[in-house]
Amino acid sequence: MANDYTGTVERWKVDLARSRIRDFGIVETEEGDLLQDLVLKIRRFRFDPAKANGGGGGTALRRIIDNYLVDHIRSKERRKGRTRRYGRLVTRRDDHEDDTPLRLDVRLAIEQLPDLDRAVCEGLARGKPKTHIARDLGFHPKVVYRAVRRVRQRFQRIGLGRWLGE
Repeated sequence: MANDYTGTVERWKVDLARSRIRDFGIVETEEGDLLQDLVLKIRRFRFDPAKANGGGGGTALRRIIDNYLVDHIRSKERRKGRTRRYGRLVTRRDDHEDDTPLRLDVRLAIEQLPDLDRAVCEGLARGKPKTHIARDLGFHPKVVYRAVRRVRQRFQRIGLGRWLGE
């Protein structure tokens, strides 16, 4: 136990978070990071009996912890799916065809994109969700969605639709 968060939050709350992490079957190597994030959420948590529908503070806190862990697991599964999808695009080959010219064409096309479109393209290549790319770049998600549409149209127009999986 590297950190018991003494003086930060009550011990029972940390123990509850640890217990829920284990109950969700999350691997031990992720526990420290998750617990750190959860302690911050627990510190901000203020129980409001008027909104509790008869439940107690422990129940409300458990619900907050569970919601966070479910979001974490879903996010992890989405990343795995994107990695598999992009992996298929990168490793896909037609019968004995060398993809080197295609990769060079894609690289050249990306280099010629406007800065925003290139940044979005690079974020997608790293497997980031569009909403995270928008947050990282400081734009509204709709701006990123439009950039993705422009990149897709440009790639299709110059004959690189195959790289997009089409």
